[in-house]
Amino acid sequence: MVTIRRLKPEVKIAMPAKARRVKNKSTILIVSRKLADYIAPTPQSTPCRLWQGAATRDGYGQYKVRRDDGWQTITIHRWAMTQAMGRPLKSSEIVMHKCDNRFCYRVDHLQIGTVWDNNQDMFEKGRAVRPPVTRMLGSDHPRSKLSESAVRTIRQRVAAGDNVTKIASDFAVTRQTIQAIASRRRWAWLDPPNGGKASPASESQASEAGA
Repeated sequence: MVTIRRLKPEVKIAMPAKARRVKNKSTILIVSRKLADYIAPTPQSTPCRLWQGAATRDGYGQYKVRRDDGWQTITIHRWAMTQAMGRPLKSSEIVMHKCDNRFCYRVDHLQIGTVWDNNQDMFEKGRAVRPPVTRMLGSDHPRSKLSESAVRTIRQRVAAGDNVTKIASDFAVTRQTIQAIASRRRWAWLDPPNGGKASPASESQASEAGA
């Protein structure tokens, strides 16, 4: 049974001895939010400890620690594991999330592994499968200026020897678009010659603006 816990609507304000000062015009407020106010939704029955600070581009919480030569930014789950183990982690050691929650830094949700272990875990949990690609072809594309019937008409007129500039003016597109449609560099999937199939590259080009 998955338990979802949500943030309480109220926020408690305390006045501790040590707190961050926030300047608001001429008034200085000392504001402190308690840890209980930061309870966030969790994807499993065992509550995750979710990082509330900055994050990396990959979605992991990050934390700055003081070093002799300055500040160093590390991920929060690796920092938590170093604190629990009492030693620095080796570069070959990967900290894996058993809960699959990248913002979690609860030690009992973490484990040490290798790159192979991490990849194996990814395959076993089905996360190695790429999501399906959604292609919006032809008039289904929101930026398409032409319909399927218009493209057929353009090809017929080009094949009959009509002026390309005149055709482009009639359909309010550029000469380059007309030429690309006639040569099947665009809309190649529509009525392929001899009943064949267009290549995936051609299909993706058909979704471009103005196609």
